[in-house]
Amino acid sequence: MAVKITQPARNLREELNELRTPTGIAGEAMMRADTPQEQFNLIGAGRKNLIINGDFRVSQRGDYSSATALGGGQYSVDRWTNYLLTVTQTVQNGSAIINGATRRTLKVTATSSGNGYISAVQKVETVNIPIGKPLTFSAWVRTNHPKVKLRQDFIGGVTSENDNFVTPDGNWHYHTWTIDTTGTTASIVVVQVIAFDYGSVSITSGDYIEVADVQLEVGKVATPFEHRSYGEELALCQRYFQSAQDSLWGWTFQGYTDRLMCIVPSIVSMRAIPTFSSSGLMKIDLPGVSNATQSSFAVSTGTSFPGQNAHIVEFLNFSGLTTSANYRIRSDSAILFMDAEL
Repeated sequence: MAVKITQPARNLREELNELRTPTGIAGEAMMRADTPQEQFNLIGAGRKNLIINGDFRVSQRGDYSSATALGGGQYSVDRWTNYLLTVTQTVQNGSAIINGATRRTLKVTATSSGNGYISAVQKVETVNIPIGKPLTFSAWVRTNHPKVKLRQDFIGGVTSENDNFVTPDGNWHYHTWTIDTTGTTASIVVVQVIAFDYGSVSITSGDYIEVADVQLEVGKVATPFEHRSYGEELALCQRYFQSAQDSLWGWTFQGYTDRLMCIVPSIVSMRAIPTFSSSGLMKIDLPGVSNATQSSFAVSTGTSFPGQNAHIVEFLNFSGLTTSANYRIRSDSAILFMDAEL
């Protein structure tokens, strides 16, 4: 027996018009997403930026408000260092109006000429890199040099650069770059987010690169920059570097005539055993001993507990102390630095 099936009439013209309705950049990105997890990342749910201090607000080593000369591999604004070849550079932490909003920036400027490169670099712990998933860089960049691009070392065990150079017109340009992370990684991922093209690149004193809102995230599409609170960003930075000033560092629990061993607290657990340094000399006080001071700053090695919120440290180069006395140790005008950078 024949069966007749009917359905309501459809207006094909209206349906075709709906298919042509613009969805916008965000809508198109959602439609292109391969998985629900990628859509989850696109709407900004959860923490996404693998770069720490990508907006350059945290600067425990100094404010760098004026151009400061730094050698290769020296850290400036928290979590940011640099690689140099042949030429020298300065680093400056400034601000700029980008898309109608004030943004913190990091600017590197060549102070000599030659064939080489300058850069701003962040080293990322590989435990934070999800190997096997695509990653996307994004950053606002301006420069006056024609060979500036995004670059990375060791993600997926390889080094690569994006194909597009930043337009060297001194204006802000938004750059994105998606990379594949298939393979294995080295022990440290070097994110050279802004760098002169490597090789024999002619650099003239005064050439510069300035960057803002640096982001590295899982997925194939760059999303708006993630603004974390200052307190959260500071805590992330303090895993790698901390400073203490004008505060009680701790009490010694064992004294010698030339050294002091004490527990120094850290604000957050550090990535590894930190190295200690100071911008001045440590002082102690005790009844009968008024502000005894080191002759030069030094600590013994291997006396810190890694991964803890406190470190047993032996400070050297004192003199005239009483054996087994309990001293109170203060920073006074000195600044104590604890460094566990990669």
